[in-house]
Amino acid sequence: MTKTLSVARKADRQVMAEQVTRLAHKLDCDVERKEGGTYPGERCIVLGLQAKSGLCVSVRFDGGSRQKDTFLLSWNMALDSERKLNPATFGGNVNPYHQRKATYVAEGFEDLLAKLTEGLTMALDGTAYEREDLPTYYIVNLSQQRRDDRYLRVWRPGHAGYAYPLSWAGKYAHTLVMSRLSYYNSGTNLAVPCEVLDALAVEPTPGTVDGDAGPVVLNTRDTWAKVLAAAVSPPQYKMRPVYEGARSKSQTAYMAQTR
Repeated sequence: MTKTLSVARKADRQVMAEQVTRLAHKLDCDVERKEGGTYPGERCIVLGLQAKSGLCVSVRFDGGSRQKDTFLLSWNMALDSERKLNPATFGGNVNPYHQRKATYVAEGFEDLLAKLTEGLTMALDGTAYEREDLPTYYIVNLSQQRRDDRYLRVWRPGHAGYAYPLSWAGKYAHTLVMSRLSYYNSGTNLAVPCEVLDALAVEPTPGTVDGDAGPVVLNTRDTWAKVLAAAVSPPQYKMRPVYEGARSKSQTAYMAQTR
């Protein structure tokens, strides 16, 4: 009968670390090993794995852990990589804001090997990542839009407020937007391909944006016609934008009446 390996035993920790190292090399990953000393400690081995495509994961074999043989795998993209994880394929708990981190939990060593194999194989064949041929989106906001706004408001990165300059805006991945259309493209917000707004953008009037940062998209009738037409899909709610010269006397964007 095959013995179940456990981090509680020193010899087993060595065996597990060696097996994970062989697996990582088989899947074309670099491995950094730390053991003993002040960090990670006398009863601990830490392996840092990095795929050639930039996906990293740390594996900790800690004999002093209170949850022995439960492994928390924290995946992250290397700092020099611009790739994003695809939550539809990578699984785990992909961070919805920047899509550059995820977590798996493995129960026991065999489950650890299986989850490492799954994640590193997807890194190797590219299925872990957002497809680079799919569009990215600016999220244009209407809920705060006013007639006297010079420029369109767009979401900042990580869902963290609004900005006028596109250089301050977030670019949201196709898979993320499509996974929650009722949020990103509700009508109070619109998901618009980045290339559409980039083509409409101009430099701001001096003194209207901090540091004269740009480019910006003008709040005009012609602009809104193109933005509304380019939204990723028809939104749940139909909002009417306002701008100088709009027929409505409303000072803010408003919900269109439906019959």
